[in-house]
Amino acid sequence: MKILNWALWVWESDKDFLIWNTDELPKLEIQDNERYEYNQWNSLDCTLYSSFWALSDLMNYRFNTEEISDIVNMSYLRWRKRNKWWQTALWVKCVCDYWNNKFPYKPVAYYRLQLLSDTVVESLEKWYTIIVTYKGNSNYNADYIADLSLDKDSFWTPTYWHATTMITKNNIIKDSYAWSKNSKWQDINKYVIKASLENLVKNGVFYSNCYLIVKLSSEDRLEELKRLK
Repeated sequence: MKILNWALWVWESDKDFLIWNTDELPKLEIQDNERYEYNQWNSLDCTLYSSFWALSDLMNYRFNTEEISDIVNMSYLRWRKRNKWWQTALWVKCVCDYWNNKFPYKPVAYYRLQLLSDTVVESLEKWYTIIVTYKGNSNYNADYIADLSLDKDSFWTPTYWHATTMITKNNIIKDSYAWSKNSKWQDINKYVIKASLENLVKNGVFYSNCYLIVKLSSEDRLEELKRLK
């Protein structure tokens, strides 16, 4: 199956940079369905923290406080100066750029996918973490908090925009808000989407685009650098 629109550089998102087969994706070794956990510092930094989740799960690596601070500062300087603010693809790119600069021998790339595609299902089946975005409000929150499942497929009118992660083919969301073993939110930052994902996209709750971070071979990295020139 093809992955279209390799999001190597966000300004060229309508082009197909690479035809890539999910058969080439190695299955990740996730023990007991565990994932890395982060508690975002700022309510506006969800775009970065969802990327931390995905990259940590991929590379089996925990970002420390200093690294997170460096990435946040880099992102603010890069995108706020250009008034780009919270576009998910830009912030995913910041996290991947930071990683590739620090660990050039273990390069990664990110792909823009269609949330309702078979490619997303296949990636989740191999334990990859997908970065997703939705528009929520108090009704959305009340729905999933009530029984740890999102049952409705429409929540108008939205009052906030949020980037988070999807971690299994059963559409389990794992979030980065107030994640702490001493927090009452500990048990409700992981919930399952039982409503129709197709309807959630159709009704404008979830965005149709999502993002996948993958490992690159050294050959792929050379090709990536060529494209950037």
